[in-house]
Amino acid sequence: MGVLAYKFPNEPEVIRVGIWSDSNLDKLPEPSFFVTDFLKQHVYAFDLAQSKTVDTISDVQEFHRTDTIPHFIAKQEYLERLNGFQHEMKQQEIQKAIFSRVKQVKTQLSIAEIFNTLCEKYAANALVYCISDASFGTWIGATPEILISGTEQELRTTALAGTKNEKHIEWRQKEKEEQGYVSDYIHKKLLQFVPNNRIQTEAPHTFFTGAVYHLKNDFKFPLKSDKWSELIQVLHPTPAVCGVPTEKAAKLISQKEPHNRKLYTGIIGLKNKDYIQSYVNLRCMEYAKNECWLYLGGGITNDSSPMEEWNETENKALTLVKVIGEN
Repeated sequence: MGVLAYKFPNEPEVIRVGIWSDSNLDKLPEPSFFVTDFLKQHVYAFDLAQSKTVDTISDVQEFHRTDTIPHFIAKQEYLERLNGFQHEMKQQEIQKAIFSRVKQVKTQLSIAEIFNTLCEKYAANALVYCISDASFGTWIGATPEILISGTEQELRTTALAGTKNEKHIEWRQKEKEEQGYVSDYIHKKLLQFVPNNRIQTEAPHTFFTGAVYHLKNDFKFPLKSDKWSELIQVLHPTPAVCGVPTEKAAKLISQKEPHNRKLYTGIIGLKNKDYIQSYVNLRCMEYAKNECWLYLGGGITNDSSPMEEWNETENKALTLVKVIGEN
């Protein structure tokens, strides 16, 4: 039996058991909760209409474990690999690409304890979830990045990039450019679906996720529901999780990252016939026996410092490490 537990910002928790099945974004059951891998080659859908409610996540009897252990890299290997990654970016004229790693963190907490604490800590600014099935194991996360959310009358999408861990630190040009890549990309893609005069664009501002700060701006626009799946396909993967240009960056990532991203940086959310809440799956981890595997990435440009990027992934890890404990 599969497990689905989730909490959208400022909404109540939902805990259900049921069936996860292979699906695709064009033919999702409605209503359903769904998740994809990074390049949308695998789509898993949880049919909410055929599931049963559970009072609390502590009442769930079984969670599934993965047999596939990711490749963990220590600091020195990360720095060396990132140097090579940047060299390839320059050779291929890639302006930005995401390089990620997996961090191993020991924990004595149960899945229920982690999920409940994340729900309390990030109640207002993230989609908190726990999903479990034999096909992908058990994943837990608290992601702040909306892909598209809303109704036909008003959908919203978000450009989120750049990271700092203290509010008083000034945003550098590197972070501004990184966020600009994402914002420009999203606006260009939206114009394929919506006239420019119907797109409301917010100015970039600082957004606190509960652990770190990002630069963020929202776009609001109307769009018929029969176009939502197509828009998701066009928007994702954004430069915030892949790079610019997209195809070159995705190919480089698949060649140079030492692990399979699996569900990290995929799409996760809820869809029914007249409403959608979908997020990019960031700040997430696989749960194994007595340890968690955190997936952490950073936006790399030609000006990026490998040491600073390592520190940025450590800062991003705080969203989850503050809850599950240190090594």
